[in-house]
Amino acid sequence: MTLFWVLGVALFAGVASAGNLALETYPSTVQVESLDITDLDTWSQSCAASVLTTRYVLSAASCFSGPLYQREFRRIRAGSSTRNSGGIIAYVEIEINNPKWASGTLNDVSVVRLLTPLVYSAWIRQATIAGVGSVIPEGVGIVQAGWGTGETSDEISISSLVTVNVAQCGRRRLTKRMATFAEGEDKEDIENENENENENGNENENENENENENENENENENENENENENENEKNESENESDEEDEGDNEEDEDDNEEDEDYETDDNNTLLCGAYSEDVKGSNADVGGPWFFGNITLGIIAGANNANNSWSGILSTSVASYTDWIISVAV
Repeated sequence: MTLFWVLGVALFAGVASAGNLALETYPSTVQVESLDITDLDTWSQSCAASVLTTRYVLSAASCFSGPLYQREFRRIRAGSSTRNSGGIIAYVEIEINNPKWASGTLNDVSVVRLLTPLVYSAWIRQATIAGVGSVIPEGVGIVQAGWGTGETSDEISISSLVTVNVAQCGRRRLTKRMATFAEGEDKEDIENENENENENGNENENENENENENENENENENENENENENENEKNESENESDEEDEGDNEEDEDDNEEDEDYETDDNNTLLCGAYSEDVKGSNADVGGPWFFGNITLGIIAGANNANNSWSGILSTSVASYTDWIISVAV
């Protein structure tokens, strides 16, 4: 089914909070901790997850796999807003990674069964996941809950993002123009700005050409032919230069577009979100949730933990795996 509740985006855009308030708002968010294999007494938050039931959590397969992965090296900390402190600890009994996942961000989803059950409270609640066939288009405001693996904050926080085309994920930051689109301003009016600028530029060029032609009318035919040839050559050079300048301007508008790789997703299993231009650090955790209202619609699969110049956050679409999630979380 299509997500008709997308119309309520204005109610949730711009959310920003931290600590207990953030956890109380999204109490299905839990930490995934990893044991330091060089210091077997040290656990640290490495990913995040969402509570499905008291015995199952939903996360990314990349958090529960790899050459050094062992189940006893992972555990869940639920009910605490503070990184690596407080709450309830539950160890992993078995991870059930999606069978289509191999590496990378496609199909990066895992259902994890816990050795001991969680206990629901104001800080630990079951997540509501998106239904099969739910659709999240571009330009939708969503929120992301997390600690930000690799960042300095020890408290959970909530950040606002806007969904963008997967093909552009990580290639440019969310510009003010993109943010304006998300807020509902007429896109056609804004796009016409460039067209009007181009038209004005063409009118000025025509006026200059007319002035040059009038000045040359009283000169002899040979001089006119030579000057016209020179003018044509000059105009061609200027046009080539203008085209190069326009290309340079487009590159500047892309805000230092980076050559980050992204995966082709023909089945719409991936979502992408972009931060606004003024974001200084990321609170994204791989395996962490994306929310629309109180509905968990994404599982973060690719996060810019330490490089905030790469602004795209990839997320696995929960709706693409809802049937599989339900079938294994029993």
